[in-house]
Amino acid sequence: MSKLMIAMFISAGLGVAGPALAQTAAPSTTPAPITKDASTAAKPDANAQQKVDLDACTSMSGAAKDKCVTQANSKAKISLAKEESAAAIAKCDALSGAAKDTCLKDVKTQ
Repeated sequence: MSKLMIAMFISAGLGVAGPALAQTAAPSTTPAPITKDASTAAKPDANAQQKVDLDACTSMSGAAKDKCVTQANSKAKISLAKEESAAAIAKCDALSGAAKDTCLKDVKTQ
């Protein structure tokens, strides 16, 4: 009977420990900083996506077309703003100490 109890405790322990191990966080990696080349490369991508979005609007008419065009333009502006912000933050990463803090504060207020 004691062998049975030991086997039950082991299986219960493995049953609890298995899911706990599966929930551990994956090792984090730091992303590579965005270079100026990457930032300028994103602009043609955003413009190309905007053209695709605007082409999808051509088959529409009236208020639906107006809404579609507005959304396409807004989406492009947001995409460009995100890329510019990422490039500015990458520039701040090269700094250290108070200069970096000031740079990041300036980026956030823009």
